[in-house]
Amino acid sequence: MRALLVFTAMLLHFSDAMTVTSVRGCDGSQTKTVYVALDGNIRNDWINSIIKGTGRACNANTRCCTKTIEPSSGQNVTQVLDAVPANTHVIASGFKFTNDLNALTVSNGRTYANVDASQNVRQGVQGLTFAEQEPGFLAGIIAGGVAKHHTQKVGVVGGLPIAPVKKFIVGFELGVKYLCPECTFLAKYVPFGAGGFGNENNLGITYANDLLNAGYGV
Repeated sequence: MRALLVFTAMLLHFSDAMTVTSVRGCDGSQTKTVYVALDGNIRNDWINSIIKGTGRACNANTRCCTKTIEPSSGQNVTQVLDAVPANTHVIASGFKFTNDLNALTVSNGRTYANVDASQNVRQGVQGLTFAEQEPGFLAGIIAGGVAKHHTQKVGVVGGLPIAPVKKFIVGFELGVKYLCPECTFLAKYVPFGAGGFGNENNLGITYANDLLNAGYGV
């Protein structure tokens, strides 16, 4: 979250048409406000960590506060992003905001950060990514160390086939091969729609069982 420390904005009022929630220290004494944009449907550890991380960055020394924004009834995410005051800064809480950020009609001096987005989709939008391959490599070393003395076959169910997941899996495979060059490696991804974040139809379990039945350690 170090990149969040660079955001500055003058404290301005939001439209009554959207839901605004104060997260940290918005008592009128701050010189800037950072807004975290939510899609109104998801509250999980990922979203909460973005909110908490932004709140921690906005401490007394930086004199900023944090607010969350999300669509009210009848609004879509693009309308919310387009309604923020001029010359303010907004953190979008995930790669799924990429299309919404592309659809913005005007920037008006606004700056957006798109968390976990692999590209800067337009001027005024900064993608923030992580080194997912590094923890993947460490996990792969453990898996490779176990597989080396057993099946010498390592399988992994990677979730959705999106950039951060693929980066993790690349690191995981490299970690496996580092300790077990002779190991066979196979990754399976859960497709959009049929599985998704909610693991509908238990596809994660199905894929794991498929790997196990094929002799892979998962």
